[in-house]
Amino acid sequence: MSLKTNKSRIVDIEGGDYDNPNTIKDEQEDKLQEQQTKLQKQQTELRGCTIEGNWKEVERLYNLDVNFSTMNINKSIGTALHMAVNEGNESVVRSLVGSILFHRNVVAFEMKNGKGDTPLHLAASRGFQEICECIIGKNYERKDLIDIDNNNKETPFFLASLFCQKETFLYLLPFVSYSEYLFRSNGDSILHCAILGEYFDLALKIIQTFPKLGGITNNEGYTPLKLLATRPSAFESGCKMTWWKKILYHYISVENLNIEEVIKCYNMKQDQENLHLSCPKNYETCGFFLRKCQLGIAKLPIAAHIRHVAASNNKVKEQKVLQDQQPHINISMSYDNEENKQKVLSDQQQISISMSSDCELLPENYATCLWFLKFAYIYILGLFGVGMYVSQIPN
Repeated sequence: MSLKTNKSRIVDIEGGDYDNPNTIKDEQEDKLQEQQTKLQKQQTELRGCTIEGNWKEVERLYNLDVNFSTMNINKSIGTALHMAVNEGNESVVRSLVGSILFHRNVVAFEMKNGKGDTPLHLAASRGFQEICECIIGKNYERKDLIDIDNNNKETPFFLASLFCQKETFLYLLPFVSYSEYLFRSNGDSILHCAILGEYFDLALKIIQTFPKLGGITNNEGYTPLKLLATRPSAFESGCKMTWWKKILYHYISVENLNIEEVIKCYNMKQDQENLHLSCPKNYETCGFFLRKCQLGIAKLPIAAHIRHVAASNNKVKEQKVLQDQQPHINISMSYDNEENKQKVLSDQQQISISMSSDCELLPENYATCLWFLKFAYIYILGLFGVGMYVSQIPN
C-alpha cells in the first residue's frame, strides 16, 4: 500500500511536491509578479523615451514588441502614437503606424487618452490631413475609426468642424452620413459649433451637405438660426467700430461666397508644398508674408507700367534688328508695309506719351514707397490683431 502511494506521488528534488496546490498557486503568483515587473520596466522605458523625444528608440520598441503600441504613457496623454500625432511629427507617425500594421495590432488605433480621444481625433482636430490619411489608410481600410467618439460623444469629423480644420473636414466628409455622429453630448451639432465659432464659410458648406441640421435644436433649445442671432459681431449693426476701423471697413472688398470655389482653394496643396520645400515650418509665416507682398507688388500700377515699358522696348529692339538686316529698303514698298510701319511709329509715340504722363503724375520711386507704406500699414494692423477683427466684420 505504501509502495503504491509513493508511486502515485511525483516528487521533484529541486521544485518540491507538484501535487501540493499551495505550491502551484505560489508559482502562478511568482510568474504574474514577474510579468508585472517586466511590464512596469517596459512602460518606464517607453515613457522616458517618449517624453524626451527619443523617437528612434520609441520606433525600435514598437518594432520589438507588439505590447508597446497599446501602452499608455500616462492617463492623460495616451500612447506614444497619441503624442507623436499631437506634435505633428508625420515621419514618426508613419513609422509607428507601419509597426502596428506589421504586428497586426489594429487595436492600437482605437486606444484613447484621458479625454477619450483616439490618435485620429487629435489629427483631425489639429488639421493634419496627411496624418489622417496615414491612419485611415490609402484605400480607406480603417475608415471605421471615424465612428469612434470621445467622452463628449465627439467623433474626429466633429472635432474637425469644431476647430474649423477645413482640410481635414473635407477629407473626412465623404465617409460621414447624417447620423448621431454629427452631434455631441450636449446636443450641439456641427452647424451649431461652426456658427458659434463664426466659421461662416464652413457653416454654409455644412448646411449645404446636411440641410436637416438647420432645424435641429440643442439641449438649450437653440436652433442654428437663433444661435446666429445671438452673435452681434456677425452683423454690421452689432459692431461698434472706431473711426479708423470704419474707414477700413468701407475699403474692404468682400464678394459673395462661392462654396465650390472655397472647396477648390482648400484642396489645393501647391502653397503648402512650396513652403515645405523653401523654408522650415517656423518660417512659414514669413514666407506667406513675402509671397503676399510679391503678389501685391505685381498688381501695382508701377509694376504694370514697368512690364509695359519692357514689352515696348522689346518691340523697338525687334524693329531695329529688322532695320539692320535690311539697310536698303526698297522704294517700291507695298502700301500694306507702309501702313504697318506707320502703325509701329504711332504706337511708339503713344507709349512715349503715356510714359511721360505717368512720370509727370508721380515719380516711380515715390510710387514704390507709397505702396510699400500701404502694405506695411495693413500687415502691422494684422500683427496687432486688427486683421482678425476686420476679417470677422460682415459685408
